[in-house]
Amino acid sequence: GEAQRRPRLAGIGLAEPHGRWQPFASEPSSSSNGVRKPDSWWQDELNRRRQERLSRPEPSKAAQQPQSQAPHESSAKRPVYAGPSEEEQEEVQQSASKMQLFAYPSSRRFPFATAVLLALSGGLTVGVAALWNFRVCRAQTVEELRRELDFFTRTISNCSASWTEVRAGEVHRLALASILWAGQQPARMVADAAALACCGTLLERLYGSSFVLLFFGASTVLSNALALYANEQITKTDSSMASSSGGIMAL
Repeated sequence: GEAQRRPRLAGIGLAEPHGRWQPFASEPSSSSNGVRKPDSWWQDELNRRRQERLSRPEPSKAAQQPQSQAPHESSAKRPVYAGPSEEEQEEVQQSASKMQLFAYPSSRRFPFATAVLLALSGGLTVGVAALWNFRVCRAQTVEELRRELDFFTRTISNCSASWTEVRAGEVHRLALASILWAGQQPARMVADAAALACCGTLLERLYGSSFVLLFFGASTVLSNALALYANEQITKTDSSMASSSGGIMAL
């Protein structure tokens, strides 16, 4: 029965590694009785590939080591940049001084004029706020409220300006209108104070305290006068102005 089953295996195929189907009938027989076993051809193919892989020469480690060390050797031999020479540094400094790329006042003295302007404006603003919160708002009787409110109103009106008052000779109002910072948002007050401190300090160290005081006062008076005149010509009304920042914008 075994001898009768073996010839039937000749018509059964076996898949190769590349996916081809080869019948055993077309292959030569390698067994003694003329019938080849199903796994003999595939075993021979695996043995042949294993022999080819083992017989293939491998590169030695000595040949690989110089290639891996070549970049390190080249980087080690590369000279290190020691920085610009004295002649190059002097040339760069001369070019920068001609173009004034890093110009800044050499004086480091305390900006007295800027500090006086900040103290005057901040002190007047804090004083008016304290007058409102601690005297007007805490009045107990109607007579006391009227008295405190009248004093507060006269103080505020002295720090405002109108075109009629300016034409009457009250020119000092043009300067006081920019000293008092009342009714402003906190962000604007911080921005005005920062601009006055930074720009005032820089200009004072460049040109002196007298220049800052004269420039700030003249620009404040001129800008407020032009604003009042334009307001009267456009709106045809006599409006009052307070808490302006023309001098700070000029700085």
